[in-house]
Amino acid sequence: MNFNNLTVETSNRERELFFEKPSSRKLEEKSFRKNSLRQKWALKLLPSIYQKGIIQTLWNTKDLKYLESGWILKNNSWSPWFLNLRALGNFPCLFRDVCYGMAELVDEESYNFNTLIGVEMAGIPLASSLAIILHEYYGKAKKIGYTRPLPRKPRTLEEALTILNNLDLQAFTYGQKSFVEVGFENKDRVAIVDDMATDLSSKLISRLIILREAERRGVQIECNKIFYFLNRNKNNALVADYFQYALPELYPAKLEINYLIEFEDCLPLLKSSMRAKEFETIMEYQKDPLPFQKKGLIALVKKQAREDRCKD
Repeated sequence: MNFNNLTVETSNRERELFFEKPSSRKLEEKSFRKNSLRQKWALKLLPSIYQKGIIQTLWNTKDLKYLESGWILKNNSWSPWFLNLRALGNFPCLFRDVCYGMAELVDEESYNFNTLIGVEMAGIPLASSLAIILHEYYGKAKKIGYTRPLPRKPRTLEEALTILNNLDLQAFTYGQKSFVEVGFENKDRVAIVDDMATDLSSKLISRLIILREAERRGVQIECNKIFYFLNRNKNNALVADYFQYALPELYPAKLEINYLIEFEDCLPLLKSSMRAKEFETIMEYQKDPLPFQKKGLIALVKKQAREDRCKD
């Protein structure tokens, strides 16, 4: 055996490995694990969430308020469907499974933060449950807290900034209450927890409140991670990435979003549960919500849903 050739071959391979970007390989592996995780939990959770009425549409909702009108989302756009995760507590086993799925997702990133903060209101039970599961099953203890609503509910980040700028935070810190209920310490790394995202407005508003509150207390923290259950909009990743170019008063940073269900990708899992026109409408809406903001198309969708319900 020619040991010199072997040495040369090994050295060349070592050079290849050295010059290959390790961060790229790790990102690919992480992306694969995350996609596998999403597929597993989507198969387990999504059909049950629809059948229990937590995913509501014009076809299956039992809420008379929305049966004829549909839903107006936080970004003021109309939608023929909505995720009402607040009703999850009515189904203990399903709530448990959602929390276990979220915990598996969060565990992948758990070395990067030490505090979970739930966005009021739907994010609070999720954050609390995640902290317990991470501690009991993964051996990772995290502090938990939650945000409180501002005196006036903002729909945009700009509105939230205006409210905060015109607010005497000291005056609204009464008793032992503040807009963020958690014991901040210097160098805390905070992750935000919520139920879903149409856009990232509510998450960015909560992040602004958290960082302003930490600043008021004279504490330096990091808050660049966001976890939620279901993603309605694939463009959210771009928003998170470009937030590093935001105005200084918004605490710009490259944000990382992590979610368990990518609704658009997983929607075919509901095809057998939905009516044909219902599935077709939701699919078209997910591809492009803009045409569905026109009154004529909204009226047509409502009429179709009404006719389909009458056939049952």
